[in-house]
Amino acid sequence: MPRRRSWTGYAATRFDRFDQNRDGVVSVDEATVGAKLWRQQRFEARFLALDGDRDGLLSRDESKLRAGRFERLDRNGDQRLTRVELKVAFSLQPGGDGGAAASGGRFARWDENRDGLVTRAEAQRAAERRFARKDRNGDGVLTSDEGRGAHPHQ
Repeated sequence: MPRRRSWTGYAATRFDRFDQNRDGVVSVDEATVGAKLWRQQRFEARFLALDGDRDGLLSRDESKLRAGRFERLDRNGDQRLTRVELKVAFSLQPGGDGGAAASGGRFARWDENRDGLVTRAEAQRAAERRFARKDRNGDGVLTSDEGRGAHPHQ
């Protein structure tokens, strides 16, 4: 179960990853690039976790996709999903934005003074607000029920 300290520690680590030029603030450009890179790394980690036989392809069983979804993603009908087929489905194909544009709303919420930059302090307060929203009983610990879909390492 995540505790407030691990949650805010994760937020600080993530802030550091996005602050590419190490100036103590994250610009919109850094947030966009950082979000895209993070999504690509997360995609790759998930793909590797599913690829049980390590052949670089996902079978129907490995994919764990519902009936019909697998067939829609399997563009060439070979009963195997490639990274490219999955990336197309998740907008991670070369030249795509990797979903990075979706980070704009979060960035705007975190940018408290609307100066187009998110400071470490603003990011920390945003993480604390999110934790507080999830921690319904206020005990400083997220139970599996409270934290569903909110664990900082997901």
